[in-house]
Amino acid sequence: MLKASLVALALVAAPAFAANHAVDVAKSTVHWEGAKKIVDSKHTGTLKLKSGSVTTDDKGAVTGGEFVIDINSLENEDLKKDPTSKGKLEKHLKSDDFFNVEKWPTGKFVIKTIAAAGKPDQYTVTGDLTLRDKTNPVTFVATIAKKGADLVATTEPFTIDRTQWEIKYNSGKFFNPAALGDKIIKDELVVKLDLVAR
Repeated sequence: MLKASLVALALVAAPAFAANHAVDVAKSTVHWEGAKKIVDSKHTGTLKLKSGSVTTDDKGAVTGGEFVIDINSLENEDLKKDPTSKGKLEKHLKSDDFFNVEKWPTGKFVIKTIAAAGKPDQYTVTGDLTLRDKTNPVTFVATIAKKGADLVATTEPFTIDRTQWEIKYNSGKFFNPAALGDKIIKDELVVKLDLVAR
C-alpha cells in the first residue's frame, strides 16, 4: 500500500511531459546571403539540414531544439543560369577560404533560451551556433506555429559575423582594405531559417 502511494505521489509530482519532434529535413531550409562591401554585388543560396529535433512542453510550447546543418549541401541560387560560375562559387565556398567542408562537413545550432517576443506566435530565440569547430551565441526572432500535424518555424532575416567562426577571406578586419579594393567581402552574412517539424 505504501509503495503504491509513493508511486502515485511521484506521478503527481513529475514534471510536464516533454515531446521531441523530428525535423522534416526535406521541407526545412537555411537561406543565406553574402555580399561585397564596396560594390553592389551579392550571392544568395541555401543549405539543408542533416537532422534535427524540436522539444515542446505539455502545452505544445517550444522549449528547445538542436539542428545539424549539412554544409556539403550548400547551393548557390542567383547563378543558376550560369552553371560554370555557379559551380565555381560553390566549390570556393566549400573550400578552406570559407567553410572547409572536407574538414567540417556539418554545423550545429542548439537552442538555449526561447521567450515570447510580444506578438502572437513570435519568439526571441538564442542559441549556440557551431561552424568550423567554433561556437558562438546567435539570437534571432522566429514565428513558430502549429499547422496541421506540423510545427512550422520561420525566422526574420538576421546577420552573423562570419569572422567569429574563422571565416576571414577578403575581410577588411584581417586584410589591408586598400589592397583588397572592391574585392572586400562583408563580414556579415544574412541568414533566414524555414523549419518544419512533425
